Amino acid sequence: MKPNLPTKTGTYTFWLALRRSLKDGKAAILEREAKVHNPAPLSSQTTAAGTAEVAEPVPDPQNARPGAVDAGKIIDDLIKECLEIAALQWSDAPVPYMAPSHFYYNAQNTNVQAQSYTVKVNRIIEIVELAIHSGQMDVCRTLFADILRSPGTSGIKVTTLYSPLIPRLRTLLTKLNQDICSPPFIDLVQVMLATYLKDVLGRRGAFNCLLRKIGCGCPDCQPLDKFLLDPNASTVTFRLAQHRRHHLETRISSATDLCTSQTIRSGSPHGLMVTKRPDVVLASSWSARQKNAKAFVASIGPDDVISRIMGPRYLDVTQALSGVKAFASGPMTGGASGAARSTHVAPIPPATHAAAAPRAAVSAAATIPPKTGMATNRLPQAAASSSSTQNNARQSRPTAPTTAAAPSRPAAGKKRKSSPIVLGPVIDLTEDDSS
Repeated sequence: MKPNLPTKTGTYTFWLALRRSLKDGKAAILEREAKVHNPAPLSSQTTAAGTAEVAEPVPDPQNARPGAVDAGKIIDDLIKECLEIAALQWSDAPVPYMAPSHFYYNAQNTNVQAQSYTVKVNRIIEIVELAIHSGQMDVCRTLFADILRSPGTSGIKVTTLYSPLIPRLRTLLTKLNQDICSPPFIDLVQVMLATYLKDVLGRRGAFNCLLRKIGCGCPDCQPLDKFLLDPNASTVTFRLAQHRRHHLETRISSATDLCTSQTIRSGSPHGLMVTKRPDVVLASSWSARQKNAKAFVASIGPDDVISRIMGPRYLDVTQALSGVKAFASGPMTGGASGAARSTHVAPIPPATHAAAAPRAAVSAAATIPPKTGMATNRLPQAAASSSSTQNNARQSRPTAPTTAAAPSRPAAGKKRKSSPIVLGPVIDLTEDDSS
């Protein structure tokens, strides 16, 4: 039964409950195992009436057979595995039911989405706290890689995930006496900060990644895209036939972070009023983006903490915040421990799916397999296998040139897998999420 359980989605609560039960009941389980593998001889005693009573056997755990010792290791391994599986379900947050009508277009949907991201952040903090208490820092690395790999543009993830996560993570680390400038936390913060400065803050006088085209290019979508990219417009009404309004509503449903829509039923034809969200209107101006960026940086820590996190790139951070120069690709050395660290922002191949997250990582750690939606394909065991394969390949690398194997083509009807995120000495942030 167990091999099939990790494949089930929506079982986050189950795995943490199982983990807690195993930890609380470990002593009782081992005691029962000791009775089975090391039965004690029965002892008898005579009562005052002269009858003999047989006492219960008293097992000695120290003299238990190997089976009882193995049971302890099995329980410890299962406790660890429960946390590993739960960590990869941080994003499977339940969404409250809503009536189908106007699902994507009203304020109620915005509240539902906010609740969903709040649950996700709660799960991330819970997993990190449990991992720190149990010393499973590899779970944190797997979790952080999965967060960076999650779907969505940089702008969406910054506003809905990164911004609310950073203050809570900082508070948790302070509570547990953990240094945010130590791996793997510094790895996550470096990527998030660099992503924000490059993709969201951008350069003075330029739009940030929140503003983007959402239309299909048809004559009805072109005015919609023009409106979204116009920094001086906050609302517009399109009076079109029903099927044409429905087409625009469909396009807007994929960009609820940008705008909302409402049907105007007076007049003929009816109208579709599109309104930009207040944060999007503010984001179209440099002063608003600069203010929000400074607030995001401050949520990470004071200047000395930012300097320790970014190393020699700290000057680039200050210049980006002041509008002197945009934060761009470049090498980064230095680190929390004073040892040489290398971080480089380099181009990446075209994404294999529309909402690819920036692939990034900063410290030497495990290779994480791409997220496939099935928990068994994302377990750290796969990461260990991948890392072992890479090590073997490096050890057996020939000195003479060899002919590279032709890349395999995916079979028809099968989804192409994306490249894995490697938490190593590379930050990759040049993917253009705004297109």
